[in-house]
Amino acid sequence: MTIDQFCTKLSRLDLSHADQALAILWFHDEKQPDIVMSSGQLAKVIQESGLGSPHSTRLGEAMKKTGKVLVSATGFRLKTLARSQIRETLHPILGATAPAVDQELGYLPEAVWKPTRGVHRESLRAAERVLPVRLLRRSVRDDATAR
Repeated sequence: MTIDQFCTKLSRLDLSHADQALAILWFHDEKQPDIVMSSGQLAKVIQESGLGSPHSTRLGEAMKKTGKVLVSATGFRLKTLARSQIRETLHPILGATAPAVDQELGYLPEAVWKPTRGVHRESLRAAERVLPVRLLRRSVRDDATAR
């Protein structure tokens, strides 16, 4: 998804300029972790996308008040815990996200397999009911052709 496509989707949500800026910072952070952006850069993206025209200094002050960013001389960076909070805010436009799978552990987390567990059990039960009948038919057929 491009930044333009993201901002188009972002326009569907009723967010303040500070929350829009946080969402845009989150978008860039997903592509390049721990990216730092100035309030001027974020205000420019908001303005160019048609989401509004915030004053960059006021936008920076509003972002500081959210408590979701770390401030440095070069700009703003998302706090680690803020990433998931912003993702939750954006859930209506992003939809479901794939759960993280720790490849080192070699198994799927419960959040992945638990919702489908019943489906798999029912499939196995159905297969167990059908399989003996098919095997029986095949063995009878094989016996008949062998004679």
